[in-house]
Amino acid sequence: ILNILIKDENVKKEDILKFRSSVSTSGFLFKPEIPTYIDEIYKHGLNMRRCKKNILPNTKENIDNNNKFNDEINNELMWFARQFDVVEIKFKKYLDISM
Repeated sequence: ILNILIKDENVKKEDILKFRSSVSTSGFLFKPEIPTYIDEIYKHGLNMRRCKKNILPNTKENIDNNNKFNDEINNELMWFARQFDVVEIKFKKYLDISM
Protein backbone atom coordinates (compact mmCIF):
# COMPACT_ATOMS: atom_id res chain seq x y z
CA ILE A 1 0.00 0.00 0.00
CA LEU A 2 2.88 2.38 0.65
CA ASN A 3 4.05 2.01 -2.96
CA ILE A 4 0.55 2.63 -4.26
CA LEU A 5 0.08 5.71 -2.11
CA ILE A 6 3.42 7.19 -3.15
CA LYS A 7 3.25 6.39 -6.85
CA ASP A 8 -0.42 6.77 -7.77
CA GLU A 9 -1.47 10.34 -8.45
CA ASN A 10 -5.12 9.38 -8.09
CA VAL A 11 -5.26 6.90 -5.26
CA LYS A 12 -8.44 4.93 -5.53
CA LYS A 13 -10.66 4.57 -2.52
CA GLU A 14 -10.92 0.87 -3.40
CA ASP A 15 -7.14 0.44 -2.94
CA ILE A 16 -7.27 1.99 0.51
CA LEU A 17 -10.32 -0.06 1.50
CA LYS A 18 -8.75 -3.24 0.10
CA PHE A 19 -5.68 -2.59 2.25
CA ARG A 20 -7.85 -2.03 5.31
CA SER A 21 -9.81 -5.21 4.65
CA SER A 22 -6.75 -7.36 3.96
CA VAL A 23 -5.11 -6.43 7.26
CA SER A 24 -8.24 -6.42 9.40
CA THR A 25 -7.19 -9.59 11.24
CA SER A 26 -3.73 -8.30 12.15
CA GLY A 27 -4.75 -8.20 15.80
CA PHE A 28 -4.79 -12.01 15.83
CA LEU A 29 -1.16 -12.19 14.74
CA PHE A 30 0.49 -9.16 16.26
CA LYS A 31 0.49 -7.18 19.46
CA PRO A 32 -1.69 -4.02 19.51
CA GLU A 33 1.12 -1.80 18.19
CA ILE A 34 0.75 -3.28 14.69
CA PRO A 35 -3.03 -2.85 14.27
CA THR A 36 -2.61 0.69 15.62
CA TYR A 37 0.14 1.37 13.09
CA ILE A 38 -1.92 -0.12 10.27
CA ASP A 39 -4.79 2.18 11.25
CA GLU A 40 -2.38 5.11 11.12
CA ILE A 41 -1.35 4.19 7.55
CA TYR A 42 -5.02 3.87 6.61
CA LYS A 43 -5.87 7.30 8.02
CA HIS A 44 -2.94 8.96 6.26
CA GLY A 45 -4.04 7.31 3.01
CA LEU A 46 -7.58 8.61 3.40
CA ASN A 47 -6.28 12.08 4.18
CA MET A 48 -4.07 12.14 1.10
CA ARG A 49 -6.96 11.01 -1.08
CA ARG A 50 -9.20 13.69 0.46
CA CYS A 51 -6.61 16.37 -0.24
CA LYS A 52 -6.17 15.26 -3.85
CA LYS A 53 -9.91 15.32 -4.39
CA ASN A 54 -10.06 18.90 -3.07
CA ILE A 55 -7.60 20.28 -5.61
CA LEU A 56 -9.58 22.61 -7.86
CA PRO A 57 -8.91 23.60 -11.47
CA ASN A 58 -5.98 26.01 -11.61
CA THR A 59 -7.29 29.54 -11.55
CA LYS A 60 -6.25 32.64 -9.66
CA GLU A 61 -9.17 32.13 -7.28
CA ASN A 62 -8.08 28.61 -6.42
CA ILE A 63 -4.40 29.26 -5.74
CA ASP A 64 -4.68 29.44 -1.94
CA ASN A 65 -6.93 26.39 -1.77
CA ASN A 66 -4.68 24.34 -4.03
CA ASN A 67 -1.50 25.44 -2.25
CA LYS A 68 -2.96 24.36 1.08
CA PHE A 69 -3.90 20.92 -0.21
CA ASN A 70 -0.68 20.51 -2.19
CA ASP A 71 1.31 21.24 0.97
CA GLU A 72 -0.70 18.65 2.86
CA ILE A 73 -0.25 16.11 0.06
CA ASN A 74 3.51 16.71 0.13
CA ASN A 75 3.55 16.21 3.89
CA GLU A 76 1.67 12.93 3.48
CA LEU A 77 4.03 11.78 0.72
CA MET A 78 7.03 12.49 2.95
CA TRP A 79 5.32 10.60 5.81
CA PHE A 80 4.71 7.60 3.54
CA ALA A 81 8.30 7.66 2.26
CA ARG A 82 9.59 7.47 5.84
CA GLN A 83 7.38 4.47 6.57
CA PHE A 84 9.49 2.01 4.59
CA ASP A 85 12.11 2.08 7.36
CA VAL A 86 9.45 2.16 10.07
CA VAL A 87 7.71 -0.91 8.66
CA GLU A 88 10.96 -2.85 8.75
CA ILE A 89 11.60 -1.91 12.36
CA LYS A 90 8.05 -2.61 13.53
CA PHE A 91 7.69 -5.98 11.81
CA LYS A 92 11.24 -7.29 12.23
CA LYS A 93 10.66 -8.65 15.71
CA TYR A 94 7.67 -10.64 14.44
CA LEU A 95 9.30 -11.92 11.26
CA ASP A 96 12.91 -12.52 12.36
CA ILE A 97 13.48 -16.29 12.24
CA SER A 98 17.20 -16.17 13.04
CA MET A 99 16.74 -17.07 16.70
